[in-house]
Amino acid sequence: VWPGAEDARRRRRSPSPLRRAKERLYRLRRLIVSELDRGGANDDEITYAALVKAMKDGAVALVDVREQNEWDAGHVEGSTLNPLSAFDPGKLPRDKPVVLICRSGRRSLTALHQARAAGFKDIWHYAGGVLGWAQEGGKFV
Repeated sequence: VWPGAEDARRRRRSPSPLRRAKERLYRLRRLIVSELDRGGANDDEITYAALVKAMKDGAVALVDVREQNEWDAGHVEGSTLNPLSAFDPGKLPRDKPVVLICRSGRRSLTALHQARAAGFKDIWHYAGGVLGWAQEGGKFV
């Protein structure tokens, strides 16, 4: 073995500073995401049961991204309106995690991507939308 060979092998095995930073960021993100029980849903979603529990506990802000006429026809009690056609991530609450909802989940997913691009981390969407909410037995006002 030539001089310094052991050091070279050790350097190859130890992760680079960039890799260590990425791993720390990943662990931190997992910690933040896991603070809210989302009912086993994927990284973008929350389940109906978890959403109902979180709303009951006051742990989330529910934001409806449907249009005003759809909102007026009926919305989930306790939700606020931020229509996708004029969606402004700056108007989202910052004091607690946010869940987005729309009719079927498509617009809320679009709004979710916009909000995350604007720097929001504690934000998800209810993929079932108000159609899924009604199917699960959820009430509207």
